[in-house]
Amino acid sequence: MEALRRRRAGRAGVVCVTEDLIARYLTRLRAGLRVPPERAEQILAEAEDHLRESAAAGAALGLTEADAQEAAIAAFGRVRAVTRAHRRPFSAALAEVGVAAMKLAAVYLLTVAAAGLCMLALERALLQLAAPPGWTVLTAPVDYARTIGVLLVSAAAGLALLAGCRQAGRRRARGPRWPGGIAPGALLGGYFPLAAAVCMLALVIFVIPMLRSVKFPGEVYASAPVMPAATSVAAAAVALGYAARMAWLLIRQRDVEEASHAG
Repeated sequence: MEALRRRRAGRAGVVCVTEDLIARYLTRLRAGLRVPPERAEQILAEAEDHLRESAAAGAALGLTEADAQEAAIAAFGRVRAVTRAHRRPFSAALAEVGVAAMKLAAVYLLTVAAAGLCMLALERALLQLAAPPGWTVLTAPVDYARTIGVLLVSAAAGLALLAGCRQAGRRRARGPRWPGGIAPGALLGGYFPLAAAVCMLALVIFVIPMLRSVKFPGEVYASAPVMPAATSVAAAAVALGYAARMAWLLIRQRDVEEASHAG
């Protein structure tokens, strides 16, 4: 190290001991990380603590400030190696996508069940109001029972998926963890509401119209008159809900950044 310092002094004429090599290293590390912002801040904080402690230990042994920082950085590792070590494995990314899909499917199926039951109740109420005085509205028992059955199956499937999603979330929170011992952050890097809204809009525009033209075995879907409308209304409601949540998250993030800059 001393020889390196002398060679630099011979080229530059003076040793720049005030240059913060650790800060420059952290800047390069920040640029190379491909992780969510909150995860990047945790990695950088841990790296800075480790580097500062190592540099202080080197200075205590008699090294100059620049040499102590260089030694700490060399021991910590190159930027490329550190960023590669903190990349999530493909299996972890695939598992996260699976959890996100389970959550979205659960929310949608539960919304379909709720929308369908509400529409059935509203339909009966409107028919009763339109009926002449003294008349009683009777529904086709087979179609009505099939509709109720489909809605109950939808609700049961949604609850099962929701339970599985929560269980997967608990296992995801307690391990395995990313390098550094820190658990993953928000689902899909915090952009899950945006992805969910886009998926639901695609469902409304493309998938549901296509399903209406398909003949299912036993024509269960066609014999439950409320279901086509319930699936469309539920998809639109879920899309609007997640779009509103994404907008709220972006506004909150902007307020936090403005408050941090002001502080």
